[in-house]
Amino acid sequence: MTVSCATGKQEASPSTGHDASMEVSGMNGADLASQASYENHESQEDEGEVGVGDTDDCTKYTDFVYRPPHEDIKYQSRKPRWWRTLSGKPTKAQRRVIREMREQGSPHLLNRPAYGEFLDWDQVFPRDDSDSPDTTNTSNDSTQGVSRDIWVEVGFGTGDNLLCLAERGYPTRKLVGADVHNGGLGKALQRIQGSIERGRPWRGYKLFGADDGDDDEVDEWNRGDEKDSDTSAESNFVSSSSYSNVRLNYGDGIKLLNCVPSSTVSVVMITFPDPFPKNQQAELRVVQIHTVQIIHRALKKPKTSSMSRQTGEKQENDERINNHKDLKWKSGRLCVATDHPVFYDWTMAVMDQPQCAKLFRKIDFPRQEWLPVISKYEQRGLENGRQTHLACWEAI
Repeated sequence: MTVSCATGKQEASPSTGHDASMEVSGMNGADLASQASYENHESQEDEGEVGVGDTDDCTKYTDFVYRPPHEDIKYQSRKPRWWRTLSGKPTKAQRRVIREMREQGSPHLLNRPAYGEFLDWDQVFPRDDSDSPDTTNTSNDSTQGVSRDIWVEVGFGTGDNLLCLAERGYPTRKLVGADVHNGGLGKALQRIQGSIERGRPWRGYKLFGADDGDDDEVDEWNRGDEKDSDTSAESNFVSSSSYSNVRLNYGDGIKLLNCVPSSTVSVVMITFPDPFPKNQQAELRVVQIHTVQIIHRALKKPKTSSMSRQTGEKQENDERINNHKDLKWKSGRLCVATDHPVFYDWTMAVMDQPQCAKLFRKIDFPRQEWLPVISKYEQRGLENGRQTHLACWEAI
């Protein structure tokens, strides 16, 4: 069953039974978990379990005031057993590449440090010529000795967006991805391993705004639609080690951010997380008041923000950080993408809470800058009539 946003009424789903199972046969583990949760919400709504009520107003469908965000709602990183089983198991090839890279001590695999310890970015990403000294740093923390552009993606799926950003920002941009699904980790490592073997970046992704074509006939290792691609830049990308600016962590992204040194991350991306739309699943949603506070601690802040608040020069400071070039190294950003209206409204409500409103301000950040790729999951949602919602904030 689906809900029409035009009429607010329920309509029969066009695919049922065997056809519906055929549609999800190509999904990876993360897609299956999110899609199953979405469909489970709709089916239980039909039975009156979600509490939407009998109404023709489509806005009521996305109304979740039954349990508004509150600081007492703590994020539950350990998901229920039924959710973990939905993701399925990685393939033999994916398990093999994970095992091989672990045995070889591949730098692409990032382990979360022990409890109470923090990551040392100088060890995670050894210094090279692309790193410039941060002459404005006055901290004694050795992890901030180099001004670096570190991006963290919470829930990278199969790595489409992460690998695209890594190639575009090589070598200065450092990408860290965290995901709880082994299948997605294995798929991303397969692409990195293939890039090392072939000596060229993986380009099997679909770019946002690109012309629709027959994706099945596109060679993911030799795409011809990159008109602005630079051959010398590609050669430089694979000269030392393909995707040497990428680190992948098998685990919860919020737990990883807890181990990140303060004020060292440029961008945190939360891309298409499981919405957990039912009211009793609120604790499972990744965006909570205290998780936003964890993200804010990890993000870079304007060095003059505290001074401007004390001296009443906030307006002048706001004009300064509106400049994108000046913002790059001085203020971190939080970006969220979802195709579920309940999760989007929940996120906006969380960010409007006083505890979060004093930490972030909403900004316009072009999608091409942080989400240039349309994943297979997003594409499937668009084909099924779902709309992608994007929102970005900067730390203050």
